[in-house]
Amino acid sequence: ARAYNWKAAASVLADFRHFLKRRYGSYVRAWRSALSPDGSMILQKNDLFKACTAMGFPGDVRLLYRAVDKDASGYISIEELDPKSAEIMAHFRLFAEEKFGSAAEAFRALDRFNTKKLRQPEFTSALRSYGFTTPTKLLFHGLDISGQKALVEEDLLFLDKWRPPAFLVAPPNPQAVEEVKALLLWNFRNYLKAWRHVLDIDASNHCNYDEFEAACKKIGYSGDIPGAWRALDVDFSGFITLYEIDPASSTTLMEFRRWCDVEFGGVRSAFGVFDVSGDNEVTFAEFRRSCRVYGYDGNTRPLFFALDTEKNGTLSMDEVAFLDDWEFHDGQELSEAPSGTLTSSMMDSVSVLRNSTDTVDYSTDGPGPAKYAPPTTMGAGPVTPMVHFSGAYSFRKRTQRLLPGLHYHRDSPEAPSPASYDSTLGVLLISPAKPAWGFGTAKRSAAEARSLDSVVPGPGKYTIARRKGTTVACTPRRPLRVHPLLREGPGALREVHSAR
Repeated sequence: ARAYNWKAAASVLADFRHFLKRRYGSYVRAWRSALSPDGSMILQKNDLFKACTAMGFPGDVRLLYRAVDKDASGYISIEELDPKSAEIMAHFRLFAEEKFGSAAEAFRALDRFNTKKLRQPEFTSALRSYGFTTPTKLLFHGLDISGQKALVEEDLLFLDKWRPPAFLVAPPNPQAVEEVKALLLWNFRNYLKAWRHVLDIDASNHCNYDEFEAACKKIGYSGDIPGAWRALDVDFSGFITLYEIDPASSTTLMEFRRWCDVEFGGVRSAFGVFDVSGDNEVTFAEFRRSCRVYGYDGNTRPLFFALDTEKNGTLSMDEVAFLDDWEFHDGQELSEAPSGTLTSSMMDSVSVLRNSTDTVDYSTDGPGPAKYAPPTTMGAGPVTPMVHFSGAYSFRKRTQRLLPGLHYHRDSPEAPSPASYDSTLGVLLISPAKPAWGFGTAKRSAAEARSLDSVVPGPGKYTIARRKGTTVACTPRRPLRVHPLLREGPGALREVHSAR
């Protein structure tokens, strides 16, 4: 499963890029000098860990690897770390191969004064004279591995060994995308089934270029595959999701997944609730009834038939469980409302409850929020849930019986003397013996605290009972008339009586 914190991964990747930019000035220079000094443009997982340790990167390297390897190919490449620089270098490599035959011959041709060095103005003017129109500033800093502001022939030799992906130099081709989509519908009748069967093999909602190329060959498409990929992967993320193929289905699945997470804790748990008959299959009638009962507001018919990839009229666990492992992107967030905020649906519910309080009887065992007169907790019994029960107590006068083990002095009969203690009792207490307890036999009745009635409902235990028959809440059409003496409050009436 690819389920992990994407926000944390993006943060680690941003920190890593800032670390490389600050130390090396260029991502390509950092790649060639620190990450992959042997000139290879791909990097294995162990090599990344060793390079980060050698550079002293303080971040989470495991999370960094997952963030860089977006297409889950098992290795990272230069285009995943810096796609823009990789695209420019791929164009320059293709230009050097087609125009001069190799990178070494290209350097000799660009070095018109035979100085064995190329500075940035000379490099740019020479490329422009040969018709290279791609921006050269980023290319020059990427090729300048030593940071000496000058290129030598050895700085370009790695380009002859590099085999960049075909999509780096291919222009976007929207027509090729439509042709691929038409073949997907022809072979699988809906995009979701095609996505799950040939594009997203590992059920991660990610499809990299290798998987896309294999899928195109499987459905019989032999057109401009790199151009179709560039048209789909507009943001150069290294992967595409169902949203790029079918935005409507992706949005519907995302909303259903979010609802299942909130109501049931996941899609698998929701399927267990929907499967009332227990036969591991959910029909459309069961699916629609369960969604209506548990409050799903979406359109259930297109959702059901989008999930029913086998087109047999029922859903199995395998047809819906993949949603628990999906990661949604392209602005699709599986976020919940903050705990301290009220959504519009919550406000509607609160409004309904407020309007219905006039037709509901409330009773509480404890005081309400209007006026508190809490009873004493001393001797309170457990029948009063609103007060703390500390047990029952009884008080009596001081006992006149001699304490055990003490011999009082005759001159001071009320207070024992320090010399009057008998150590026999202490010796017996520390000697090995079985424990013994004694309990009183007298009846002791607890004084139960009497709760007070409250006019308004309080924080205690509510007993809601609706009146039988028709209940009507009436409000006066006109405002109630108030006696002039009461308009200023009850205090004014007391002043009048005191004056009399």
